[in-house]
Amino acid sequence: MSNSTVPIRPIKKGSTLRLGLALGALALAAGGLAYWGTSKPVAMSKGGDAFLAWNTSQSGIITTKTGLQYQVLKPGEGTEKPGGPSYLADVTFEGKLLDGTLFQPKAPGQQEIGSYIPGFTEALQLMPKGSTYRFWLPPKLGYGASPPPGSKIPANAVLVFDIEMRDFISPEQLQQLMQQRQMMEQMQQGQQRGAGAPGQGRPGGR
Repeated sequence: MSNSTVPIRPIKKGSTLRLGLALGALALAAGGLAYWGTSKPVAMSKGGDAFLAWNTSQSGIITTKTGLQYQVLKPGEGTEKPGGPSYLADVTFEGKLLDGTLFQPKAPGQQEIGSYIPGFTEALQLMPKGSTYRFWLPPKLGYGASPPPGSKIPANAVLVFDIEMRDFISPEQLQQLMQQRQMMEQMQQGQQRGAGAPGQGRPGGR
């Protein structure tokens, strides 16, 4: 049985230079990918500050004046956002540490925006309805040196939250809804008292 080889065309003069340049470009690209793939764990191994410094240079990451970092995973509807910490927000959120440790399973939250930790309060005010963002909270915007007792959160940890903003309303809208509900309850109570009065609702009643 004879051996067979794949026929390769002879390399022309001058092609060796182009081939060398192409191989060099490939090597640089591979080196860049290898660096990007290893730079994240290296930054993480140096602590939260080093990771945040690395993360802020990544594509799609926005850093606010306070140091809060976020990435838009889903833009949402329109541009309207909560106008302050007194707004009531309806959200779902999940919390992790930088190493992926889950400290807060996905859960709903329906309360005043200002009742959360500082970074979470700031985060919610950046989100329009229907949006989903990922946030990185520096320790000063999270729990700092005093995490909740018994939690999986160590002291001075960077917190990572995926948050979905389902809806929000202003304090004025909330007050109006409460007033409307109170009026409806009063009307229902009045109707019930009227229906229970002697002689009401029966022909010829006394």
